[in-house]
Amino acid sequence: MAQRALDRRLTEELMRFKSTISILTSELSAVKEHDRKVTKEAAQAQEDLRTALMEAQKNASLLAEYHDLYELQRKRLEGQVFMLTEERELWSQAAYSLALK
Repeated sequence: MAQRALDRRLTEELMRFKSTISILTSELSAVKEHDRKVTKEAAQAQEDLRTALMEAQKNASLLAEYHDLYELQRKRLEGQVFMLTEERELWSQAAYSLALK
């Protein structure tokens, strides 16, 4: 009788141990699934960041090209304004010289 009670007690303990192991296995599976999901999201975020960085570099390069083009255009226009000013002064002096004669 004592042996049966002891066997029953051991069986109950084994069943609780099995239940605990089952719960821990389920939790471990949930943690693994969460880890897999987070890893996938991190990889996607890294790829998005890489894409954004490449686009930013491309935009910076395009901006530098526009700036260079602007500077070339500005210098060309400044040269034209200088030439027109010189030409106007030349004509003004010629007209003044003719007016004096």
